[in-house]
Amino acid sequence: EEHMIKTQRNNFELELRTYSGDDPFSVWDSYIKWNEQYFPKGGHDGQLLKLLERCLREFQADERYTNDSRFIHIWIKFACLTEDPVIIFSYMFDNGIGVNVAAFYVEWALSLERKGDNSR
Repeated sequence: EEHMIKTQRNNFELELRTYSGDDPFSVWDSYIKWNEQYFPKGGHDGQLLKLLERCLREFQADERYTNDSRFIHIWIKFACLTEDPVIIFSYMFDNGIGVNVAAFYVEWALSLERKGDNSR
């Protein structure tokens, strides 16, 4: 199974480099979902945080995805894996990322609540 996982990961990495269709984010979305399926606890083997960071860097300035719910859910996953998700949600808001996606506000509010900040 380890060989199969490595092969699949290499296939995704190749597709990330060679994709030429209309929706390059779709490859990242599939790759991240695959990663979560095979490494459900995240952890070092799955390298989920690193994968999310790469994806966000790749599409951060691409206006096609600014309010794409798939992309926003990647941001939310990333935020929830960081020490202080509120900082990430504030950054998103300040940069207009996800401001038309309800899930963004729900997760931001939950993060503020968990942090004990009910003033915002």
